[in-house]
This record gives sequence, structure tokens and C-alpha cells, in this order.
Amino acid sequence: AVVSTQSTGEQNVLARDAYWLDIGTQVSTELRRGPSQLHRHSLLHIDRTSTWNATIDFWTSLIPPVQTIENPESGEVELVPSLLSLTNCSYHTEHGVLYVALHGAVNLTSPDEDYDMYVIVTINGKEVAETEAVEESRNPAYDVVHEVLLTEENPLTGNVIEMAVWDWDRFSGDDYLGTARIVPGAEPMIRQPVPIFSERGSKRGFVVVTTVFTPMPFI
Repeated sequence: AVVSTQSTGEQNVLARDAYWLDIGTQVSTELRRGPSQLHRHSLLHIDRTSTWNATIDFWTSLIPPVQTIENPESGEVELVPSLLSLTNCSYHTEHGVLYVALHGAVNLTSPDEDYDMYVIVTINGKEVAETEAVEESRNPAYDVVHEVLLTEENPLTGNVIEMAVWDWDRFSGDDYLGTARIVPGAEPMIRQPVPIFSERGSKRGFVVVTTVFTPMPFI
């Protein structure tokens, strides 16, 4: 930032000097309900030769990794990567934000023909979400969204997303149906069906998943 400084010894002399200001701020979840937020930082500098202060205003806005558009041919609303995700793909980095969404499951097959399914989502073995059970449906709809900050300690390569599908049971223990595994990459995956496999390797249907990686080389 460039600020004007005034010497305490020479009250009428203004000098322009350049200073690096390292400003940090927490991005509020309120951004999801508004276009931008104003942040104001005041800085007071005093040394043996001068005293000056500066007030810096800046705005932050949340640009989602995905957005909806209307298909001009079919008229249906579709989910696509946002402009931010597409333009940032030119950065060759594994640091950034990984967006993960579970939309639902399709064509589920259960050995006991009981379909009260819920899904537990884990990333690298850590549980990040669990859906409600959807009763009596082979094609349950879910709405799970999770974002992961990928830094030097946790780059994109090596991340594994697992979605374990369970059949809820009122009177006994829940039954494990199978797991879908996703290894996210730099290319967006929009509403992609991912197969669910049982412990014995039988296919039990698909989960419908979106993953979008937004590179941010400054992280």
C-alpha cells in the first residue's frame, strides 16, 4: 500500500513512501448470502523520526466453484464449473480448494430388498458428513456439500474420498451395502455416477458426485 507520511519535526512536509502491509481477515459465512463484505484495517506507525496512520478498506466476495445454467437445447438446469474454477485451471499447483458434493444415488441393489439408505462421507479416513436416511428408495436424493483447503501439507495428490452406503434398520444393526471411492483430480467431475462395490466386489449401484478443484497458488 502507498500511504502519505508526515514528519513530526516538519509538520508541513508530506512524503510518499511505499510499505508492505500483511493483512489477514476471516471470511465470514455471511458471504454466502450477500455479494461482498467490507473490511477496514487501521494502522498507526510511530518511530523516532515520524508518525503516520493509514486506513485501508477492502472487500471480499465468495465465488462458488460451481454454478447452474440453463441448457439452451433441453431447457434443463445443469450444474457446471464456475468461471473462477475454469480460469484458475491454468495454474499448475496442487494447492487450493476442493469442492465435493453428493447429489444422491441411483440403481441401488440390496440383497434383502430393503432400501432405507444413508451415506457416510470420509476424506482420507476422516468423516466429514453423514446424510439422513431416505426410506424406501433405490434412487435417494441427498444434498451434501463439503470443501477442503489443500495446502503444502495436504496437496491434491493422495486425497481419497469414500462414500459408504448403509441401509438403516429400525430394530437391528444397520446393514453395510458398499463403498464408492473417488480420487479427485484437477479436471472437474460434474454429477458423475461412481460405482458402489460391496466387500465381495459386487456392484451395488452408483452415487452421483461432483468434485471441482480450484487452484490457488498463493495458499
